[in-house]
Amino acid sequence: IVFDSYVALNKALEEQFKVLPIKVELVPDTTEPYKNSAEMRKDVSKNNRFRVYKTQPETFGPPGARYKNHPLLKKSKFTDINGEPMLYNDLLRAVHDYFAHNVAEIQFGPAGEFAAWKNHMAVTPDPMARWALTSETRLQNAWQNFRKGVKDLTLMQRGFAEQKAVLPPVNFALTEIGRAHV
Repeated sequence: IVFDSYVALNKALEEQFKVLPIKVELVPDTTEPYKNSAEMRKDVSKNNRFRVYKTQPETFGPPGARYKNHPLLKKSKFTDINGEPMLYNDLLRAVHDYFAHNVAEIQFGPAGEFAAWKNHMAVTPDPMARWALTSETRLQNAWQNFRKGVKDLTLMQRGFAEQKAVLPPVNFALTEIGRAHV
């Protein structure tokens, strides 16, 4: 079921990426593409460009783990504006941040990420895809922003959650979707 859910997410990401009205540029994951979501929205509106971290398969997941068969590490049929091949995880980052943080003025951070999950769910009709999307967004938001000892850290110091291919209980993926914050 986990694999099928991620395959459904990849299919949804392809459809969502096709309709993005902007150019996507992959950047190395050593520098933050934007200081905040306002800077991101300015780049989109002024330059019709959206910068996202390029997925590095060798650092995808916990240290020492290798996820060569993870569905988000598969190559998509898309390239960025520089001709760089995009993995499905790159599509996820671009689509999620564009629809979830750019379309509405939602800041990065705990509340913004929850609202972003709801916005992305609103444009993802397939229940199986929604299940994997919840793992990739809502669960990772919970880890990044609500784990023990994180309150005293800045958003940049918190880092990103270790990548895992898991599904939460289905009711977690379906609760509080309601209306998206747009």
